[in-house]
Amino acid sequence: MRVLITSNAAHGHFYQLVPYGWALRAAGHEVLVAVAPTFCSVVKETGLAGVAVGRELLPGEWPQPAPDAGREEKLVLAAGRGWSLAAAHAADDLAALARDWRPDLVLHESLDYTGPFVAALTGVPAVSVRCVLHLPSAVAEVASEQLRPLYERFHISPAPPLMELDPVPPSLQLLDATPTTPVAYVPFTGSRPAPRWCYEPLSRKRVVLTLGSIHNPRAKQVLESVAAVVGEFDVELVVAVGQLAAKPRLPEGSIVAAWLPLSEVVPRSDLFISQGGLGGTLTAARAGVPQLMLPQMGEQYRTAGRIHDTGVGINLDVAEPSSEELKTALADLLTEPKYREAAAWMRDELLAQPEPAAVVGMLEGVA
Repeated sequence: MRVLITSNAAHGHFYQLVPYGWALRAAGHEVLVAVAPTFCSVVKETGLAGVAVGRELLPGEWPQPAPDAGREEKLVLAAGRGWSLAAAHAADDLAALARDWRPDLVLHESLDYTGPFVAALTGVPAVSVRCVLHLPSAVAEVASEQLRPLYERFHISPAPPLMELDPVPPSLQLLDATPTTPVAYVPFTGSRPAPRWCYEPLSRKRVVLTLGSIHNPRAKQVLESVAAVVGEFDVELVVAVGQLAAKPRLPEGSIVAAWLPLSEVVPRSDLFISQGGLGGTLTAARAGVPQLMLPQMGEQYRTAGRIHDTGVGINLDVAEPSSEELKTALADLLTEPKYREAAAWMRDELLAQPEPAAVVGMLEGVA
């Protein structure tokens, strides 16, 4: 069968689809990834075939929240209005691609609105892959209203996906979560080669620090303040700085890189510090590594809260935690065995869920 994969131009979203693309290819199916032009190079690095559709949003097009907007309002603007606007820009290219390539199935990440559009246009089934822990209902409402003119122009009606593949383990789920199809989380965190030091024996504990790949104006400040406190401990500090324009000031001896293959580095670490993106969170969870959460935006606050509630880590849900708060949290996470025990429990939950190779049969069954 022919499977069209669609995703927003965001590493953390697309990377969750990559193992399914590989599994489908290995099973003999044709796979094509449709993304914004500037994101095609990211697709190429995965070994999957990609095609450009639409365009990136211009800086002035991305919806800007009011200065006093709350967390949920900011999330609704970005996830509901921003990504739906990107889908509208891609619609004509997608319609032509669907006509010419004729997919049998659409596989998309849960915040992407191009996949459901193609499925509605062609009448083929759509399957989504959950890429965030929780979204308020207002996100879907705003996106639906934003996309209404698009669906009317093509004389079609939106339809929900037939199935949602969910890599979130049972203990991390919210109590009011909608029913989904559980799958194992298989981390893909980029195609860059792993550094040699990653596999060398450790003489002391290793702490990995990152704030993800999405632009965050506060990232440099937060990284510097957290790293300064980590530097007071007898640990090896590894920092992935992402897209920062200016290099942060870090303790002497820190290992610094723009990007790191977290799927290789984190399992060989003792603590993972992040903003609470679902991909990084589940990468550490699959490795059985305790986590310190520093949520910065959107759905990260809910994910960080659940990691705290399950005992896998500590959530410092403040704009900028104090040195004392950081020091106390780090000391607990690096010395108290209860965090690693809880992380091992969550790891076993994840490993018990169906791997991508087994998911291929599910996808064949709905196509």
